[in-house]
Amino acid sequence: MRTKRWIIAGLVLLVTGCGSSAQEEAPPDAMAADEGCIVRIDDTSKKICYGMKMSEVEAIAGVGEESDRMMAGHEYAGGLKIGYRGDKAVFLTLQGDEVAYTTARGPGVGTAKEEMKSQYGQQYAIDEAAPNLDYFYDMESKTPLGVDTLMKQKTPEAMEQTLVVSAVFDSDGKAKNVMLMDRRMAVYFN
Repeated sequence: MRTKRWIIAGLVLLVTGCGSSAQEEAPPDAMAADEGCIVRIDDTSKKICYGMKMSEVEAIAGVGEESDRMMAGHEYAGGLKIGYRGDKAVFLTLQGDEVAYTTARGPGVGTAKEEMKSQYGQQYAIDEAAPNLDYFYDMESKTPLGVDTLMKQKTPEAMEQTLVVSAVFDSDGKAKNVMLMDRRMAVYFN
């Protein structure tokens, strides 16, 4: 009987796993550990995150081409565009028909606005302009931010500590691009 229990326990662990995964679940209205990351759809262990060096990005995404459409930006296969400040990735955007990435939480191009809200939460959603949906996170305290806190940030350096998750939606309510960036990039484009 004891052997049978061990076999059943082993099978349960084999089928369900040991509780870890490449994409960690994060509750809505909280900041996930990998909030500033995107993952490959076909291999979620391959993450590209805000703050990575270009060489680290290109080890995952391949070599990009300089973009004449964005400052200090590179375009990569799979609908990925990344803007750099120096050698640091500070603007990650997903767009196009052949997107190979999603956010670490799961939403990406084609995700419905309401689905994105269910993943990221309602409490801190900034949904004032019809085609946009934005979330802001303090990267030091790992907490979501409301609009009142954002208005207190006066310098570009302070804005570098705020992660922005932003999506623009088409007339059918589906995301046509999803962006991760710091607030300095969102406000000053640098």
